[in-house]
Amino acid sequence: MSGIQMSEEAIKAYDELRLKHNANAIIFVINPEQTAVIVEQIFAGEQPAEEVIKAVVDVLPEKDCRFIVYDFKFESDGCNMSKLAFIQWSPEAAKTRPKMLYSSTKRACIDKMSGIQLEIQANSLDEFNKDYMLEKCRRK
Repeated sequence: MSGIQMSEEAIKAYDELRLKHNANAIIFVINPEQTAVIVEQIFAGEQPAEEVIKAVVDVLPEKDCRFIVYDFKFESDGCNMSKLAFIQWSPEAAKTRPKMLYSSTKRACIDKMSGIQLEIQANSLDEFNKDYMLEKCRRK
């Protein structure tokens, strides 16, 4: 464990997404002082999964890590479903130090986020798209 914890603001944003469904996704970042996980961006509104994923992917850094919580809405056997996904974005081009820092902070974040149903480590855009996430949901 890195000792880095989620900020109160980050916990509140997650709880509002989980309980009020006021957002589709939240990107979290470790602050520059490396003392807390904070909210970087919130994605709100009613959009199809493909549009939400595209909006998130468009702002993800190519050479740095992030945490993403995504309220993944999909259809399975004719039923509308939803799963809260925790995604650790660690692109191949990121330096080793940020990868290690995010990996060692991940558990502290998930422990503060009750209700996470799916965990994904995405190292490329191929691992953060609707089809990949549907495949992961069906395995659970």
